[in-house]
Formats: sequence, C-alpha cells, structure tokens
Amino acid sequence: MALLCEQDGVRVESKDRAGNLRQNGDTLTVTWKKGATGTDTFERFQDMDPA
Repeated sequence: MALLCEQDGVRVESKDRAGNLRQNGDTLTVTWKKGATGTDTFERFQDMDPA
C-alpha cells in the first residue's frame, strides 16, 4: 500500500508512506517500509452503507 501525500495541491514526497498489508479476519495490519516505522493495526468497525 502506498499513501502519496499532497499539501496545497502539490505532492510532498518526503511525507509519502509505503508499507505491506496483512489481513487476519477483521484486522488489517500495516508494516511500514517508508515514511514511518513499525506497524499500525486497524479493526473493522462496520460496513459502509451502499446507498
């Protein structure tokens, strides 16, 4: 996964982040490779309303 950062419509490459994703059930873990260190874990909250 890559997050490309913009500020005032201009790309700020130094703030970009890239990492590997791993899913286990309702948990998504990002292991950062660029722009951040360590991991962040996210848990499913709810499904989006399709309307």
